Amino acid sequence: MTVHLRFQDTLHLRVPEWIAAAMMADWGRKLLAHDDIFARQSSFAGMAAIMPQWAWGVWALILGGLGLIALAINGFWVATPFLRMAASFGRLFLWLQIQFGLLAAGLPTTGTSIYIGIAALELWNLYRAGGDARRAVS
Repeated sequence: MTVHLRFQDTLHLRVPEWIAAAMMADWGRKLLAHDDIFARQSSFAGMAAIMPQWAWGVWALILGGLGLIALAINGFWVATPFLRMAASFGRLFLWLQIQFGLLAAGLPTTGTSIYIGIAALELWNLYRAGGDARRAVS
């Protein structure tokens, strides 16, 4: 049985998801708005070897945007725990690819401290959305 709670009743539980989705969407937007970021910073060389900067930007914007849309639908219309899970998983995957890409460059960067933390946050988001999905089908 699916129980739908009002947006204001669940917002405090979803704040990490909102933040992670917004960060990824904004990260992607910045990569698309400034097409020379990878070229100007050698710490992105590992990521550039995987795919071009514009592709990272598109994927980040799609996955972040999907998460924001899923959270908005979940909060205002109908419960969407499975869509939230898929969005969190996609973001987790991309945050880890960013982390591995930065490590592959072999240069010291503070980004490796940040992106692994965001990936850990996404694991928590995935766990929370999974719990909501389990309650939705029981």
